[in-house]
Amino acid sequence: MDLIEWRLLVSSLPEGKRVGGKVYLHRSALPANATSLLERLCERAGIGVDAFHVVSFVVAKPRLTLLSYPGFETEGFPALTDAWTVEVATAKATRRSYRADANPPILHRKELMVGAEHPSRGRFEALTSAVEKAGLLHDSEIIGHRVQWEEELRSKGLAVEGHELVTRVEDRVPTRAETAVQRHKTALSRRVLSTPMQALWRHGFLNGRYSVFDYGCGRGDDLAALALAGLEGGGWDPHFRPDSPRLEAQVVNIGFVLNVIEDPRERRDALAGAWKLTRHVLAVSALIGGRTAFERHRLFRDGVLTTRGTFQKYYTHEELRDYV
Repeated sequence: MDLIEWRLLVSSLPEGKRVGGKVYLHRSALPANATSLLERLCERAGIGVDAFHVVSFVVAKPRLTLLSYPGFETEGFPALTDAWTVEVATAKATRRSYRADANPPILHRKELMVGAEHPSRGRFEALTSAVEKAGLLHDSEIIGHRVQWEEELRSKGLAVEGHELVTRVEDRVPTRAETAVQRHKTALSRRVLSTPMQALWRHGFLNGRYSVFDYGCGRGDDLAALALAGLEGGGWDPHFRPDSPRLEAQVVNIGFVLNVIEDPRERRDALAGAWKLTRHVLAVSALIGGRTAFERHRLFRDGVLTTRGTFQKYYTHEELRDYV
């Protein structure tokens, strides 16, 4: 399929949800020509036709992405679990999994992606209308990922149950004497590798040939997952493993640590400390968010305090790169 044919196909699509030069449609809303193309591409790429729910068409070139949202019908704002980017000309597909991601992308405005005959379109529209009236859809950089979205809801005393926006029983707001940041509460429990560790694995750094150290390892779930795979790794955490030695390693991970340290000097020391232990590769990751994230929470130093008493500093990609 050449560019002219591709643009003809894209022009035949329903309006859908259009963002950033892409058209998003639920599989049930696709016209026959698009469905036929997808079936051929999936067969060539070895992707099950039932593996995805939403298709993103790039307007400018023959490329599409198949997006899996298992909770599309049952959850108001379902999380993305898998994505396959497919080059239409060659049927070459690149898969990315978000299943182990602590902060996966989530989907909004589902009603735009389904046809008028979809049985749940009315529910989708009603939920979008409710969250719009609550002032929750103004900043796409905040609402695009689960953690920021849930913090945004919580900051307004709201929650989403199915396809209804409901009033939350408010978490107790800490008193001034209790404003000491509860960093340890940001440590997540997982059964699989975190997103930064998955990236190291994909790039061949967790193949047993490199020593690994997790700086700010939280409860040690990544280390446990590595051990199950037969890989040894060291780790240190100021709350959960304060007495563990900080060891040099060929690969050092400091994942989602910088964004939870409220003291800029201590934050810098943490990065420098991780770098000091690094002999080959240092992996640095943090939550990404726009500046307007600061306007929707309680400001605290150069970040925000959440209702759980945890600190978050949101970075843009450029800010994190420049900081490192």
